Amino acid sequence: MRSTVTLSLIALLGLAATACAEPPAIDARAASELVQKKQAVLVDVRESDEVAEGMAAPAQWLPLSRIQGDGKALSDFLSRQAKGTTLIFYCAGGGRAESVAQLAASKGFKVANMGGFRSWVKAGLPTKKP
Repeated sequence: MRSTVTLSLIALLGLAATACAEPPAIDARAASELVQKKQAVLVDVRESDEVAEGMAAPAQWLPLSRIQGDGKALSDFLSRQAKGTTLIFYCAGGGRAESVAQLAASKGFKVANMGGFRSWVKAGLPTKKP
């Protein structure tokens, strides 16, 4: 009995560690290539004041405040994505992107964290104003 409980606890801890695993990092150029090949969707999770300065041209905008404020915002967004497509998230520095990527990964999506918008700009990739 004791060994069964121990094994169950170990299995649960393993699942928790997997669910909380850090999403893989991807650089801006690799992200751009995947988006151009229609193998990935780029998602900007910054807030409106940040996006006002510009965003990656192919990105969809889903601010973290909307995800946190509306329990359905992320699930609605995810329902419109093909399961085989990689969702690449970015923000200003990578922290918020990592959090949202972990949420999407917990729902069965393949994800990556591009980090910050500055890396997109530094790579000379196209931007747009919302």
